[in-house]
Amino acid sequence: MAQNNAEQAYTLHAQRRIAALPEQNIEERKKPGRKPVSEARKKVRAFIAVVLVFGACAGLVARYAQMTQMNEEVNTLKTQLAEEQRKLGSLKLDLTLATDLDKISQVALNELGMDYPKDDQIIYIDLDQDGKNIAMAGEAADKGD
Repeated sequence: MAQNNAEQAYTLHAQRRIAALPEQNIEERKKPGRKPVSEARKKVRAFIAVVLVFGACAGLVARYAQMTQMNEEVNTLKTQLAEEQRKLGSLKLDLTLATDLDKISQVALNELGMDYPKDDQIIYIDLDQDGKNIAMAGEAADKGD
């Protein structure tokens, strides 16, 4: 009950203060020193805001276009890398076959018409310690005398 009386007293006091205020327009109650914003200024601000939003959207679209272009380039490079790795694997296989002694022997015998040397075609060469004097051994050395 005491609380209701306090609330009523506060409300009554507030009503008296409001009634004591002189009747003023709301426009006049604004803070002093603030000039009202003209319509032209509002339009300029709105135009600037629209331009800024449009610029941000254009920048965003440009970035997405750049990202798409870069993704296409990455995909192209990945394809090229896979092709080059396939070629590298093929070249490694060719190198392995080219250095295989059995394969070399087979090509020499079958394709080039080569044959293993016979015993009378073999010449042995001996070098002394200095590497200057040469002594030949075998039938070819005997024929030269």
